[in-house]
Amino acid sequence: MKQFKQLVRSVMLVLLVGGWALASAAVHVIRAPGQSLPIFITKDHLGYKDTYVDTRAWTINDDRAHPAVVLRLIHLGQADVLAHTVNSNGVPVEAQLLAIVGSPNTTTSGAAATDTSLTDKGKAAVDAVKSKLN
Repeated sequence: MKQFKQLVRSVMLVLLVGGWALASAAVHVIRAPGQSLPIFITKDHLGYKDTYVDTRAWTINDDRAHPAVVLRLIHLGQADVLAHTVNSNGVPVEAQLLAIVGSPNTTTSGAAATDTSLTDKGKAAVDAVKSKLN
């Protein structure tokens, strides 16, 4: 009986640890300026890259280095979390972030060349940003 209890406890421990490991692979935990609690958003695929990101000191280069987080925030309509990383010149934050992530050769002003991997909506947003910045 004692061995059975030990086996049940071991199985439960493995299930608990495995569940937390799976859960951590499925979410982004984002620390943003002005937020007292972290923001939890689901990832579009399982993986441990960018599970925890602290965006409080991010710049445009950090946006470029973490495209999965940026695109996921845009997709979920929470791009304002990264508003502190782009210019506040009247151009929508989503369009500026798409321009930044869309091309690795963008300048720090946020102007970008279109990329074939962007959707038509993304390309239109990039063109709008380029026209307003020029």
